[in-house]
Amino acid sequence: MRYVSLEEGLEERFRHRHVTATELLTLLAKIEESRARLRFVHLSAHLMLLDILTQPQIETYNRLRGYKVPG
Repeated sequence: MRYVSLEEGLEERFRHRHVTATELLTLLAKIEESRARLRFVHLSAHLMLLDILTQPQIETYNRLRGYKVPG
């Protein structure tokens, strides 16, 4: 939610032309930090599944996600 809120804030500032180059750098850094945390949580969840699912379940999971199953 924080990521979306930060992006909306940036959009709002651009819409009203209330942003300087320095502020833009600061806002972008915050947005990218938030995006990186979000991506970490997302990708970590995929890694955790490897410890939980059986091999056939992993193959089904990958197929449903659109990944090609080797073989």
